[in-house]
Amino acid sequence: MFATCTALTSIPGDLFPEGTVLEDSCCRAMFSDCQNLVDVPENILHPTVLAKNCYFAMFNKCKKLTILPKLPAPQLAQNCYRQMFQECTSLVTIREDLFPENISMTSSNECCREMFARCTSLTHVPDLSSGELIYNCYYGMFLGCTSLVVPPELPSTKLAGQCYYSMFSGCTSLQTAPELPAD
Repeated sequence: MFATCTALTSIPGDLFPEGTVLEDSCCRAMFSDCQNLVDVPENILHPTVLAKNCYFAMFNKCKKLTILPKLPAPQLAQNCYRQMFQECTSLVTIREDLFPENISMTSSNECCREMFARCTSLTHVPDLSSGELIYNCYYGMFLGCTSLVVPPELPSTKLAGQCYYSMFSGCTSLQTAPELPAD
């Protein structure tokens, strides 16, 4: 919809009014490669029910983006946040309240796959869900985040196949590995 609108610097807070219903791939790559987008209102994403691929690559390559919106949905969908902020190279931290508490990933394969991949300025990330994980859910989530020094806590004890696959691959500044309390 607005992909490669390189002069775009902000988006209105009422773009997605409360009650918005998402369909498969509805916002896919919506602002992708808007290289001057700086301002995204924190409460822009009201939908609490997500659809498959709904926010896939939505802000991909928004190279000046420094503040992320909240992601209020308590139940994730397949590929819903996949590559959502990939290559947002000015992003330094991820807000602590990005996700709601007790987020559910049931039936949401690859929900956060490569979500922050190649965010090369990223130094701080919040701890992740302690809930049950699903296949490939965090696959490559921080892949190539070359400034990340300390990993988030990974408190979940219910893991799934490849849930952490390549999660920190290419994080060349990482000084410690997270503990895995899973049984």
